[in-house]
Amino acid sequence: MLDSILVVGLILVQDCPPPGERRIHTEVHVFISEEFDEEWDHEHYQQAWPVVHSLERDGPQGKTSGRISYFTACRFRTEDPEPRLTPPSPSLGASLGGTCTWRRIDVPRKMVTVVTGLPRSDPPVTKSGFSPDDPGAVRDSDRPVLYGPDLNLVLSRDVSEWGPARWLPESTALHLYGRALFGRFEVYGIDSDLEHYSAGLRLAVPLFERPPFALGAEASSGPGLMRTDLGDAAGLESGVGMHAVVSLGGGLSLRCAASASLFVSEDLFSWGPGAHVGFDLSW
Repeated sequence: MLDSILVVGLILVQDCPPPGERRIHTEVHVFISEEFDEEWDHEHYQQAWPVVHSLERDGPQGKTSGRISYFTACRFRTEDPEPRLTPPSPSLGASLGGTCTWRRIDVPRKMVTVVTGLPRSDPPVTKSGFSPDDPGAVRDSDRPVLYGPDLNLVLSRDVSEWGPARWLPESTALHLYGRALFGRFEVYGIDSDLEHYSAGLRLAVPLFERPPFALGAEASSGPGLMRTDLGDAAGLESGVGMHAVVSLGGGLSLRCAASASLFVSEDLFSWGPGAHVGFDLSW
């Protein structure tokens, strides 16, 4: 028997910017509670995930958006039932996972000097079919596999609320990431360890959402550092990719991503695809 319907509405109106730049966001959460008198196997039933509908429109007075969610629960009749509302979205989050990437690293010949008996101070370079005795070769390159941990912190879950970022889709998130990758390479017949460190900002744009599944695109950029037995190289690391997130409940989600990244320093560059698997924790 339908006992009660509780509707909670929240209207958030930003500071009043000029017409055409205003943004109004409305959220409505509908909780439907049903109670029964018969005998059932369990005392409580509820939807695994709420049903969510979103709408966004641009008008002459600015941008308006809204979201409505439905959640149904069924339980044994009590004297004084208390509605069980869907908890608000978490504001903080972090993820920890692993990344594996297959990269081509390309270095000009002019950056490499082999001097027998003296310490080396070259930037990182990699193996190829090049022979150090071939005067016609001007570059050396290799495609090592690098792997290591990846840490991600959520700085904002919706940057579209910021004035300069109003043009972005709703729920576009800004993350801070840090990554350490390790592997080995060989150049001019010399084998060496390779370490690649990078950190920066990552923008995650939602494309599709149907709880518990979400799909989005991402772009990242920040400083990077390559360290080897032959020397170091500092530069800029940038990347684009796609990610998929499956909520496991309790603020825990499984995150998978595929991306292509590019590292550029003064004279060398490195690029290639990569894959990431990890867990998101929200609170």
